[in-house]
Amino acid sequence: ATIDRIDNAAALLVLGCDLNAEATGIEYRVIRAATKNDATLVLANMRDVKIKKYANSHLKYRPGSEVHLLNGLIKAILDEGVEDREFIDANVNNLDALKKELESVDLNELASAAGVSASDLRKAARLTGGRKSIAIIFGADLMRSADSQSTIDALVNLALLTGCLGKEAGGLFPIDEKNNIQGLLDMGITPGSLTGNQGRSEKGRDLWQMIEGIEQDSIKALFLAGSNILSFPDNNRIRKALTKLDFLVVQDIFPTESAALADILFPAAAAAEKSGTFTTIDNRVQSLGRAVDPPGDAREGRGILADLYSRLASVRHANTTDELIDEIRETIPSYATPCEPSEGGCAAVKGQYQLRSTGYSFTPVKASPQSSEVAEFRLLAGPILFHSGTTTTRSDNNLIVAPDGYIEIFTADAARMNIADGELLRITSTAGSITGTARVTSRLQPGLLFAPYHFRDLNVNSLLAGSANLVDVSVEKV
Repeated sequence: ATIDRIDNAAALLVLGCDLNAEATGIEYRVIRAATKNDATLVLANMRDVKIKKYANSHLKYRPGSEVHLLNGLIKAILDEGVEDREFIDANVNNLDALKKELESVDLNELASAAGVSASDLRKAARLTGGRKSIAIIFGADLMRSADSQSTIDALVNLALLTGCLGKEAGGLFPIDEKNNIQGLLDMGITPGSLTGNQGRSEKGRDLWQMIEGIEQDSIKALFLAGSNILSFPDNNRIRKALTKLDFLVVQDIFPTESAALADILFPAAAAAEKSGTFTTIDNRVQSLGRAVDPPGDAREGRGILADLYSRLASVRHANTTDELIDEIRETIPSYATPCEPSEGGCAAVKGQYQLRSTGYSFTPVKASPQSSEVAEFRLLAGPILFHSGTTTTRSDNNLIVAPDGYIEIFTADAARMNIADGELLRITSTAGSITGTARVTSRLQPGLLFAPYHFRDLNVNSLLAGSANLVDVSVEKV
């Protein structure tokens, strides 16, 4: 669904994302819908984020309890009888299977596991269920949760139960901090899908399987294209792996930590130095026209890759804008009429969204039992306003307004440990240790820390394990 369908949704459910940091344009639409169009707004977040002041309900859930929370919302909607029966009867096959899975689960138990009350879940159900249209917006805290597959399955159940799909208003909106993630997915960047998500290919290796391959000596060479993986989660492990390679090629616009290890370095063109298209999260294809020539030996990434392919395969690869757009049109039906870079500023929709005719099915999800051994502290790594990834920390202007990393700690925890604003903290996980400045805040909850992952000096991502953005840590004053 295009993001303008948020504007007229009757209800809004924002789950596991700080829109102020991840998507300010969508945050503006949510606030406008809540304040100007009288939409009900339910926020589910571990922290007090900016849009809390506009919310009719805030489910401040326990870190790591996303499946319990979502199952609790689903059960509350069913208990209150506010599911979208018209949508379900027409499009979803197995409501009884979902009901059966949740019959044996007590709402109070789900609420307790999620750190909220059953009455809060019922209130949220009444605010969102039974509305003519609902927009469900979710972000990194769900997509990068420890059990992300179960979390997203439960989220899809919620979307089907509330009938948010295929209507004139509302929809299901995944939020990603990066601009062209949808375009990458459409081009077949994932290891198990073909271009345009048309069927599946022989599954290749994802990032962590590549790292395992390097560690086990089955991968000897690596090509990094615009990807400084030494800023990724668990990057101490990644650094050790990179040093084992026989050959490392890096294509990038900055002299990154990964580039410093490269055997071959391809200087790439930055955004203003190249042309092409990008695809927004709501499937609008927009043009990108070259404003200036790349400096020195820098080249557009497509030219580097095409030339390398041609030399390896002894067959010329498509390289020009027209050639590549023709190939995309032929390969991906939904891009049959994409925006031409020469049109300048066009925003063609990739393909009108329609419900598929074969119907949908609920995927009942059982929440994993919570461990009896709960760490005293857990650290959440995430984005903040004024930065995006790690590239914007190379901008002097961005650093004027947000110059340094920090570690947020809850007010009561800071008082108990005699920690004052500005003091140095050492945070340690099984993956590593960092030292940063404390920022005492009431926006968190007991035992939860937050730190932005943008800043290379702080290197919060080094504490994470795998792709999860939440990790058990210990805290001490320095």
